Amino acid sequence: MKSPDTSPVLIMRNLKLIWAAILAGQVMLLIVLYVASRMAPSDYFPSEPKELFFIVVAIIMLTAIFAGNFLFNYMLRGIKELPELTEKMKRYQLALIIRHALAEAATIVAAVFFYLTSDTIFLIAACVMTAYFIILRPALSKTSAELNLTSDEVAALTTDDNGRSAS
Repeated sequence: MKSPDTSPVLIMRNLKLIWAAILAGQVMLLIVLYVASRMAPSDYFPSEPKELFFIVVAIIMLTAIFAGNFLFNYMLRGIKELPELTEKMKRYQLALIIRHALAEAATIVAAVFFYLTSDTIFLIAACVMTAYFIILRPALSKTSAELNLTSDEVAALTTDDNGRSAS
């Protein structure tokens, strides 16, 4: 019998919970920095470094997206061939956490630059990265497609050994 802390159903639930917690953190950070910047606008930097910051944020955003996708797909290659669903899900969880962390990091950088410069282009960039993060939401259909799961494996992800639903 599988231990309850590593069942595929529990891993899938944890993936959704981790994603929701990271999303909530991003949204709260954006709200706090937006309100703080409106209460006491900060313009720590003259216009010249702001132009450099635009480039830095754009590079960080693109790097987060492409590196996150590259690492995720690279890690998926080894996962698909594993025979056991629990091991597939453990490694899939790691791949998703890395991808999510890179997307979150880009959001945080853009949000901090917004706070430092009061330039709304950085707030927009942070919101774009948050929207991208929302697209990355883990779902059973995405997991099934990305891991090429069999119908038996998909069924194992929907109910655990005790008959409880994964939703």
